[in-house]
Amino acid sequence: ELTVGISRINEVPGATGSGLLLSLEFDTRNSGTGGMTLSDEAAVDSFGEQQLEVSFIGGSVNVQ
Repeated sequence: ELTVGISRINEVPGATGSGLLLSLEFDTRNSGTGGMTLSDEAAVDSFGEQQLEVSFIGGSVNVQ
């Protein structure tokens, strides 16, 4: 299990528009294939209000 959080500190405006907010890269130990799922994902503003127009995309992993 991996827990990831990102935030902006101080009084700076939040991200707007489209684009990538986070990319994860892993070092591998062995070759193989597996899935990656996301659960309990949420994007909230500085008041803790959930933002509705955010997409979270899982994927697959193939290590050769």
